[in-house]
Amino acid sequence: MLYRLLILLTIVTFALGCAAQRNPYDGVHTSFGFSATLTGAVHDASGQPVNGAHVDVIDPGTGRTLISGYTLPNGNFEITGLRQGVYEVVARSGISESRLQVDLDTDRDLNFHLNTSNTTLSGEGQSVSVSQMKVPGRARRMLDKAFEAFHQSKIDEAFTFVQKALTEYPDYAKALTLRGILNMQKGDNRDAEPDLERAVQLDYADDTGFVALASLYNNEGEYDRAQQTLDHGMTVNPKSWQANMEMARADMGKKDFGAAIRSLDRAQSFAPPEATVLHLFRAQAFMGLQDRGGAVKELQAYLEKSPTGANSDQARKTLAQLSASEVAASK
Repeated sequence: MLYRLLILLTIVTFALGCAAQRNPYDGVHTSFGFSATLTGAVHDASGQPVNGAHVDVIDPGTGRTLISGYTLPNGNFEITGLRQGVYEVVARSGISESRLQVDLDTDRDLNFHLNTSNTTLSGEGQSVSVSQMKVPGRARRMLDKAFEAFHQSKIDEAFTFVQKALTEYPDYAKALTLRGILNMQKGDNRDAEPDLERAVQLDYADDTGFVALASLYNNEGEYDRAQQTLDHGMTVNPKSWQANMEMARADMGKKDFGAAIRSLDRAQSFAPPEATVLHLFRAQAFMGLQDRGGAVKELQAYLEKSPTGANSDQARKTLAQLSASEVAASK
């Protein structure tokens, strides 16, 4: 069935959506005397650079803002004249913000991700827990390499880098999430589950861990647990299209195809244009409702947007089968 073939694609889609972006600056900048330079980049939830984001460097002891700056159109920023030491750095755009802690003795490159397009009405933006502010620079760089390898479908290489990140910092929530996803791709849900559960415990403010854990439960057919997990995750980010997509998967698993369509409608309203996978899930939901016409339209929409997509061949086969059944039914 089409639904079964979509399971792996769901995991991959989620992982790409939460992937860390490589920092455009390579290596550590040279400092002279007590002066150090802090560089980094700010991206939104879809990985696009955020222009004009406000960046503050704060003394963690006093809470006083020491120096501020703004990002360029490419999302990059550079702040000079800092003394070496530990600082809290805050990136803001609108009412969304993200905080990281940096030790300029060892780490001077930062990556921020803001939910600028997904900000809740209550003003909650994407943030990190206190434990994640303590992640060493080397661990973050290893995770960046892991995501880069993942994007290139080098799964073993990605696993090696994520293991190195966790060796540097065992409580690195985002690294635990990625390792869980990699194990899911290998079909090893038994090892994936404790990683994802731990990631959620470590960083309750990051909805991506909840989505990954719910995806695992859906894969295992534990649809009630998936929905319970997503109920928590969507209190953090109710406009997460991946969370709404996973909710639709749980709805379909429970044969509630009408609820699945509603969940997918919400997902579609928040998703980026490239999230064409939603058309495939909608097709599956319409098939569950015995609405062949609706399924055909969704499959055609998918093929129009992704004619060479990962599921395009299967979509064409399913479309041909539905068209043939419509012809037979009309006779």
